[in-house]
Order: sequence, then structure tokens, then C-alpha cells
Amino acid sequence: MSDDLPTVLTARGISKEFPGVRALDRVDFDLNKGEVHALVGENGAGKSTLMQILAGICGRDEGRVSVDGVECELGSKRAAENAGISIVFQESSLLQNLTVCENLFSGEPPRGKMGLISWKSMLSDGTALLKELNVDVDLNAITGSLSTTTQKMIEIARALSGDFKILILDEPTAAITVEETEQLFAVIRKLKADGKSIIYISHRIKEIKEIADRVTILKDGILVDTHDVADVTEREICELMVGRELLDFNYVSQVRENIALEVVRLSGSGFSDISFKLRQGEFFTITGLAGAGRTELALSIFGALAIDGGTISIDGRARRIRSPWDAMNAGIGYVTEDRKKLGLFMEMGVAANMESNNIDSLTPGPFSVKKSIEMMASANVDDFNIRCSGIDQKVKTLSGGNQQKVCLSRWTSYKPRILIVDEPTLGVDVGSKEEIYSILNRLTSDGISIVMISSDMIETLSMGDRIMVMSAGRVMRIMDREKASEEDIVSLASGLKLNGVEA
Repeated sequence: MSDDLPTVLTARGISKEFPGVRALDRVDFDLNKGEVHALVGENGAGKSTLMQILAGICGRDEGRVSVDGVECELGSKRAAENAGISIVFQESSLLQNLTVCENLFSGEPPRGKMGLISWKSMLSDGTALLKELNVDVDLNAITGSLSTTTQKMIEIARALSGDFKILILDEPTAAITVEETEQLFAVIRKLKADGKSIIYISHRIKEIKEIADRVTILKDGILVDTHDVADVTEREICELMVGRELLDFNYVSQVRENIALEVVRLSGSGFSDISFKLRQGEFFTITGLAGAGRTELALSIFGALAIDGGTISIDGRARRIRSPWDAMNAGIGYVTEDRKKLGLFMEMGVAANMESNNIDSLTPGPFSVKKSIEMMASANVDDFNIRCSGIDQKVKTLSGGNQQKVCLSRWTSYKPRILIVDEPTLGVDVGSKEEIYSILNRLTSDGISIVMISSDMIETLSMGDRIMVMSAGRVMRIMDREKASEEDIVSLASGLKLNGVEA
């Protein structure tokens, strides 16, 4: 099928080396006109590096790139844009203090006859762009005041405002809702019909099967293979990514009888009247659509947000939790969904991050504090299979999956009795997901109770003991995982309470 289409981009022998790391090793890549070509691989496989080279963000050490048969240097982002290549980054590149309209046209704003910026055209063109993506937002709103999901849709709209042949989308659905994903896919299909070409990077293999024509797999900077999507299964793609046969991970329940956490009629910003019990060693999943109040609830239990009413009890004893310090003293840990901004000290090393929650417990004993830290960090690196060059390696240089494992090890070293993990596998490759699931299951076997917030349907239905579905700040239903279905969860999360079932 793809062989019948003309080639719009050809990359041959692309290599790139960073200090101590060969990020790409003679990689070949082709993109056809009117094609969605998915690029997949584990964190650190070289996907983003290849895309940054094609988008003119960083230079290549070896190789050549041609667009429509013409060889291009792509020495800058502007050079790539002149060649017809546009990119939507995984990390936000919006200027937070500008308005939505100013961000949409920050590259090349429309101008009037005298060469002056036409604000009238910006507003009308911006309205049309956002309407195409079904985004309802004030064009004069300050971008930094908007939610992460809205900002991601604005970034996509900004990319669509340019005159491009090739659009690179790097994890475009990582921070948007199911409804926004469907709208994005509708736009992608329209772009395909108009002859535009899309490079689509994602860890969500199900999406790739739905939207892509071909898929190219990278591993450790090396091209593994390219297939028509119709010719490979989701499992085969995953196994090519990790370089081995996937294990069939089966969650093993570790629930004990005693109640570790009880929340009674808790209310706060974004949620109200929430009640549930969590047993020792239980794995309890909270799911729902964006805006359901899941994270706000978790932050309130952890003391980072104030509660308006209700009680929190730990091991049968009511506790006043007014700060994260109170929560930690009560035995509660919290792994944030935003590991880069809130979960880790990115400029610090692996060991320094691990000690940040635990310095008081690292008493000298027969060793110095420094030696105690080194022993703890080395043990965690082994226990959590953190792939790093050493315990002093800066966390910012690790892959997303290894960063997340540092996050988990940082909190488990504190020995909490209850651990809240918010979207623990967001932006994490399939191999690291498998490891994180095993780690969480191991923690429950040690008697730690887990509260997991997840938007991943497969994760929600395969991990844990019970599922609590939230919608618009309220509990719709709590059910055993074995009795849950995707249809039930979607209906409940959308606010459709099923007849005859108690929430």
C-alpha cells in the first residue's frame, strides 16, 4: 500500500553522538506523501533525537536528508520550516506569559498591507484553527493560566497554522483527553486526505494501530525494522521495541484485612463527598476523565491542598493532615504525575534525589552519612533496575522510565505505609511499564497500600484489586477489578450512572 505513494522525505545513515552516548547509529527513515508513519521505541531509543534532527533543532554527525528529492542541511528550525517541516514537541514550547492568540502566531503572524501585524486576522484565523480542533478557549487568555490539556491542543493548532508538508507529532496525546484525541485523529485524517505527511511518535501502541499506515521501530539508536501497521500485531510491535518476548504480567492480590486508610465524605477544590476504604497491601485504582478531580483528591489526602470537610483516618486513627509533612509523618507518600517539574531535582544526581526524602533516616551508625547514602542509592539502583552510568549521574540525562523508577525508589526508601502514585507510567515505554507494574506489585507484597491514579484503560483493567471511577468531582462507583469492563468505566467516567448499581 505505502509503496504506491511518492516519497516526500528520505533520511539515510543518520548518526548522532552525545558525550558517552551514541543516540543514533546510521538510521534510515522514509516518509511518503499522505502517510501517517509512526515511530516507536523505548525511552532512549533515539526517536526524539531523530525528530529534532529532521526539525532542525540539533545537527547530525553523519547522514543526509532529502525533502521532495532535494538534499537539505536543516541547520536550524527556520531552515526545516522553509523545507516544509513543522513539529509539535512532547514538552511544552508555549510562552506562558503570552496570550493564546500571540502563541498561535508567534512564528509568522499575519500582516496587513503596510507590513504591520494584523490583529484582526490573527483573531479570525486563530478562532478557525481552534474550532477545527474543537477547542473552546478565549484567544485573549494568558496561556499560563490554562490547563495542560488545553495548552497541548493550542500547540497542535499552532503547528497547523503554518504552511507545511510534513508534521511531526511527538507524544501528542500524552496530556489530552480521550475526546480531544478523537478530535486530533479526525484532523490527522483530514491532513492525510489533503496530501500532508505525518510522523507520529507515541508509546500508545493501540493508537498507532488506529491512526498509522506504517511503523518504524528503533532500539538503542539502531533501526530495528519498518512494517505496514496492518501486518503486525500490537504485541509484535512491543516485542520489537524491547527486543524480547513480553512477559504476561499477572497482578497478584496482596490484600490484608486491616484498614490502612479511610476517607469519609471528603470535600475540597474539584471534588466533594468522597468516601472509600483502603486495606493494607491493597492496590486501589482511581480513574476518570480529565477534570474529574482525581489529582485534587490525591493532593488533598497528601496535605498539598486544603480540604473543606470530611475526615482522613490512618490505621483507624483520625489524622489532621494540613501539609505534606503531616502526611509523611502519618506514613503517606506521593509520586506526582509531573516527575520533571515536581517529582525530581533534574540537575541533581540519582543518589541526591533518593536521599532527599530520607536524610533524617540515614544516620551514620558504623558508616559516614555519605557512605550510608551511597549504599542506599546503590541498593535502590539494583532493586529498581535503574539503568544509569552511576549513582551520581544527573537525573535529567536518564530516560523517562528510569526517571520514574528513581521517583518510586525515592519514596519507597522513606518506607511509607500508603503510597499514592499519579499516572505512574505516563510517557514511559512498554518495557519500563512492565517493570513499574512489577515494582508496584512487589510493594503491595511488602504490605504497602497503593492508590494509583490512571487514565490508561488497559492499565486500569489489568492492575489492582478495586477501581474507583470519578466524574465531575464525585464517586460514580467502586468495583472489583474482575467485575469491571471498559464499557462500564467509560459510561461512568462520562457521568452516566448505570441503573440499579450503587455508587
